[in-house]
Amino acid sequence: MTQRTHDVKARAAHTTEQAKAMAGQVGDMIQEQTPELLKQQAGRGAEAARNNRVLLLATAAGVTALWLLLRRKEK
Repeated sequence: MTQRTHDVKARAAHTTEQAKAMAGQVGDMIQEQTPELLKQQAGRGAEAARNNRVLLLATAAGVTALWLLLRRKEK
């Protein structure tokens, strides 16, 4: 491996680590600023989706199929 290749890989790794750290900080800021009621509602929505996974997937498949059919008729 050449020195230049090593330098590029090292800079890429450093940039990746910086991006991960920044994303973590932004995530923490968003979590701190999100109202508690919104967090609770999001948690209930996620729980409902987990509990009704089959229904959710079937609905998504039906909507996608309908969209494809309507799109096909437009052409």
